[in-house]
Amino acid sequence: QFGAMDAAGKQLAAGEVCATLSPVSPTSTVLVWTGGHPLEVSLENQLRDTRRGNISVYVETATPVSIRLAWEGPVAWGPPEEVGLRLVSPLTGQAETLRVFVQPSGKADIAMPAAPGARSW
Repeated sequence: QFGAMDAAGKQLAAGEVCATLSPVSPTSTVLVWTGGHPLEVSLENQLRDTRRGNISVYVETATPVSIRLAWEGPVAWGPPEEVGLRLVSPLTGQAETLRVFVQPSGKADIAMPAAPGARSW
């Protein structure tokens, strides 16, 4: 069984935002503890319009596994988008999707959406 953490070291559950990318901060890193087992990493989708750039994934298979997300050729536009980051352990069959929040304006005043089913207090 693996466990993912965001750049701040917060443990992540499936469906949570693992990274926020913006034109002023186009890269972020997610760490995944795998117990030394292999991990398959992929994106479930890309940005809707290729003129906005694309999201790349770079995986370093150290312990923990380091996943660097990079928004290549970032272009500011209107509303934010999300890209799914899929993690799969071929050994155990465990599979999780985390969310990458792409904030095209680079502004800090746009709130990240909550995970599906999350409640606000």
